[in-house]
Parts: sequence; C-alpha cells; structure tokens
Amino acid sequence: MTPALREYAGFLDGYAAFLESMAQDQKDRYSALISFDAESLSHAMAGLQSGVMQLEQMEQRRMELQRKAGFGEASFADILHELDEQDRPAMEALFRRTRIAVWDIKFLNEKALSFAQEGISSIRTERIDPQTNLYAPPAKGGAKRGAGASAVFEAQY
Repeated sequence: MTPALREYAGFLDGYAAFLESMAQDQKDRYSALISFDAESLSHAMAGLQSGVMQLEQMEQRRMELQRKAGFGEASFADILHELDEQDRPAMEALFRRTRIAVWDIKFLNEKALSFAQEGISSIRTERIDPQTNLYAPPAKGGAKRGAGASAVFEAQY
C-alpha cells in the first residue's frame, strides 16, 4: 500500500466510524420522535447541526485524500477495480462500512420524515380551541384522530 493510499484508508476508517455514530444518533432521534418525548427529542436533536457540519468537513477531506491517492473523483467501485489485489479486501471492508452507515442514515431519515409528515397531516385535521389556544378534538363528523398517538402527544403539551 502506498503512503497516500494508507493515509486515505486510515481516514476512511475514522470516516466510517463517524458515519456509524451518525447512524446511531439518527436511530436515537427517530426513537425520540416516535415516543413523543420532547425532552428526549430535544436532547437527540442537539448535536445534529454540528454533526452535519463535521460531515461536510470530513467529506471534503475524503475527496482531498482520494485525489492525493490518485483516484480523483472516482466512485468506490471504480477505486476497488484500480487497487492491487492485496489492497482490495481492506478497502472493500471500509467501503462496505461506509455504504451501510450511509444507507442506515438515509433510511432512518426517510422514516422520521414520513412519520413527522403524517403527524403534521393529522394535526391539520384538528381544530384549535380559541379559548385555550390548544388543539381540541375534531368537530363532529370531522377527521378522526390516529390510534392514541396524537392524544399522547397532546396530553404532554
């Protein structure tokens, strides 16, 4: 392994660990979201912005090291084809870890977004009681509340 490839591989190990940590954080955010626990959700959301900023910096560094190792803008699959046979298994494992973590993050993000959109949609069918400025049950004949989830959320707020 060349020094530049070794540096790139070392960085990818840390990058994969960071992405795995982000995936776990996303699982925690999703769990907090579906639990309707505001304190847990607030805590889970606290590091999101800094995580995204750190991810942007790491991605820039990954591309810099990838170019330095002679792979330019190549995809992971293309890089694997260019590697010597002895370097391929270690790099393939790093690429797999990265790919799985990214897939987990995207999957959980889509689930959370879908859940939140459904929640917002169900809230829109509620009406606001002008006396208390709180959500009230829908008017007779109006849309019905979901199976208890909305009621739990409303009970806390």
